[in-house]
Amino acid sequence: MPSNGSPFWPVVRTLLFAATFMAFTLYWLPQQFIRDAHARLDWARLDVVQYAGLTIMIVGLVIGGTCIFDFAVVGRGTPAPFDPPRFLVKNLLYRHVRNPMYIGAILIGGSQALLYKPVVTGLIIYALGFWLCAHLFVVFYEEPHLRNVFGSEYEEYCKKVPRWLPRVKPL
Repeated sequence: MPSNGSPFWPVVRTLLFAATFMAFTLYWLPQQFIRDAHARLDWARLDVVQYAGLTIMIVGLVIGGTCIFDFAVVGRGTPAPFDPPRFLVKNLLYRHVRNPMYIGAILIGGSQALLYKPVVTGLIIYALGFWLCAHLFVVFYEEPHLRNVFGSEYEEYCKKVPRWLPRVKPL
């Protein structure tokens, strides 16, 4: 059994939550648009736009993976509201923007519109809907909750780091 300070269990819980969340919201739901349009990827014939989509997806996965690592190791919790971090996460990507995990997810969702061009409109609408839901969740639940839990530390962080558009100079 790991010690209380060990990140082992937070990492396991975070990976389980992230895998479930990503599988459902960033794979299964978008696949419903793709299947309905009978869109298929021909990996041997990807064009420039599709390679751009694949590149954006990889960037989104790296962003998401970095954030998942931070939540587990630094925050000692998960992205799930029912198992939140015990410490305010404000290092690595969180030094540039307050919601990089959502940005990574939006990049993953939106990149599918470039990969599966026949269903581009549906996937763009899905990605925008995902961002709107994330924004409303952040504004009406997450930020008030973080203010309650972390108080002035979170207030100072919010003053210095933007919600959605990353700053070039880190905190």
